[in-house]
Amino acid sequence: AKRLKDLNDVLQAYGDAGVRKTLQRAEATPVGGLFRLSELPPIADQKAFAVQIPGLSVNLRCGDFSVFTGYPNLGKSTAVNDVICGIVMRYDVSAMFASFEQAPQRDHRRNLRRWYNEKTESQQSPTERAEADGWIERRFAFVVPSETEDATLEWLLERMEAAAMQMGCKLFIIDPWNEIEHRRDGNETQTEYIGRAIRALKRFARAFDVHVMVVAHPSKTLRGSDGKYPMPSLRDVAESAHFNNKPELGLVIHAEDAASDIRTLAVVKSRYREEIGQLQAPELRFNFHTGRFAPCNSTTF
Repeated sequence: AKRLKDLNDVLQAYGDAGVRKTLQRAEATPVGGLFRLSELPPIADQKAFAVQIPGLSVNLRCGDFSVFTGYPNLGKSTAVNDVICGIVMRYDVSAMFASFEQAPQRDHRRNLRRWYNEKTESQQSPTERAEADGWIERRFAFVVPSETEDATLEWLLERMEAAAMQMGCKLFIIDPWNEIEHRRDGNETQTEYIGRAIRALKRFARAFDVHVMVVAHPSKTLRGSDGKYPMPSLRDVAESAHFNNKPELGLVIHAEDAASDIRTLAVVKSRYREEIGQLQAPELRFNFHTGRFAPCNSTTF
């Protein structure tokens, strides 16, 4: 039989009927990346850690990327500390801080001791400090570049991978984003670089089944016509709209009066609200002595 190389040859040799029969007998060629649901392997449910701050109903899921923002001097790092410590204590998991503006030996230890013992460091006995230090040693890792190292994204991801594999860390906090040594490739724009960087962090979160949180500053502080500063959104985060588009979870801390102990701790983005939590903006009171937030009507103050 003569070999026919395409449908045109079939048409010439056998006419329309031959073409129809050929198409009816044809088998689909598999295309990489295209599946029916039944062909895909099962995946485990995402583990979620419920934030332990009373009045704030939100979950940090493993495999997700979140952004936390707010104006300077309103307590972003303090609020993140409360969020992370509550989860570490409740679920007995470990966390890694890449906090380039804080010295772990001084700042982190002081704040973690305060949170653990629910009193300022000066009020703690040597025994209480030692107990807190044991908890810190077991449950926290810290990324600290040397004086000769540049903390680039690639450098940081290597340390994050080691923290996940060697120390079992499940929560990763980069605070703040602007302190990373951002190096763009060739003609890469700032927006293109940030998109690439966030994709890398999200791939890391999925690959190692962990949660990655970035603390980022708003680009500018604008006073409203009433003289007050409006709550920033993720769109106000400096450098790129990707900080609004890419995360599964977005958190904002805000206060109309920086001198007050009242803060609004808002969930401004929740991609999967049934699993992560609904949008919300509870007012909470910060207790300086314990390093913790609680509802404004709490009797613990």
